[in-house]
Amino acid sequence: MYRILCMNQSNAIPELFREFDKETDNGKNMDDINKLLDKACGEIIRAFNKKNVQQLQYDRSALMIPNTNKKHNYNEFELVTWLIIR
Repeated sequence: MYRILCMNQSNAIPELFREFDKETDNGKNMDDINKLLDKACGEIIRAFNKKNVQQLQYDRSALMIPNTNKKHNYNEFELVTWLIIR
């Protein structure tokens, strides 16, 4: 979906990033964005844990991964790119 939305788009759409800057006070107030990013990281961790459990059930050579159910921190992830969909 990400690829389809960005197809034939080589640059950001100025109206949209101006609106984003307005909503976030030029990036000074990112609380709402950080909450969304935190949720996304939580989903990545949950998917990773689910895959590990499934692997343990079906693969005798699987290794137990340490418990990552601790409070997740999106600073442990590297943000490579982002896309805002309205």
